[in-house]
Amino acid sequence: MTGGATGIGAATSKKLHEEGCKLLVTSRRQDVGDAFVAQFGDDAIFVSADMADIDSLQKAADAAVKKWGRLDLLFNSAGASANGALLADDPEKIVQSNEAWEYVLKVNLGGSYHASRIAARYMVKNEPEGYYGERGAIILVASMAADKVFTPYTPEDLPMMGGEFAWSYSASKGGILSLSRDLAVNLGQYGIRVNTIKPGLVVTDIALKYDDHHTFGDALFCPRQIFPRIEGAQPEHVASLAVEMFKNTYINRTAFAVDAGVVG
Repeated sequence: MTGGATGIGAATSKKLHEEGCKLLVTSRRQDVGDAFVAQFGDDAIFVSADMADIDSLQKAADAAVKKWGRLDLLFNSAGASANGALLADDPEKIVQSNEAWEYVLKVNLGGSYHASRIAARYMVKNEPEGYYGERGAIILVASMAADKVFTPYTPEDLPMMGGEFAWSYSASKGGILSLSRDLAVNLGQYGIRVNTIKPGLVVTDIALKYDDHHTFGDALFCPRQIFPRIEGAQPEHVASLAVEMFKNTYINRTAFAVDAGVVG
């Protein structure tokens, strides 16, 4: 469970535990992770890991297998975004833009690949279970930005809706969709399913840091939602779908949106 101590990851961790799962939770913040897993007692462990650091991802997977002897599920919810103008006249901004591009792609797309690769390496060792002989399942978290484009209402909205925010984030999340499809094809022969969830705006601490009064969601996203038109989904809306996708062994190589039908 990457990014499993906060937001969507935390909600999914709780629901999976309710289903009887034992949890490996990763996050970059040791204090937050330790406090989160304490509620699960011996059913959960926390390992500090960074999606941009392959060695730390390997260390986390090793810890889970050492404690429980196997790894069955991966929910990859950790991610990043970074501001940076795609086209800039200022040389300093151009350098910052290049750094932002490399960082977001490395964390979101590269991290998703390496987390999946590491998890699958352990999953293939599992004994086949159930009617279909499943050995494991992976869910990657993309975004509605993976295949939707939003135009700003005003120039003031541009940093969040256009070039200064979406270009690296959207590219990385779009890459996750393609990565998930190809992983599913390649890992299917081993009894491992791979799927993707595309959340819309979700009311988490990360979203609220932009505007703690929810006007970011109210003003920019809700008019584009078909129904319900509210400030955004709760993390539990995504978590409940993730649990069903893990449990339903006939769901494979697909992506589900959790965005109230947002049009973009």
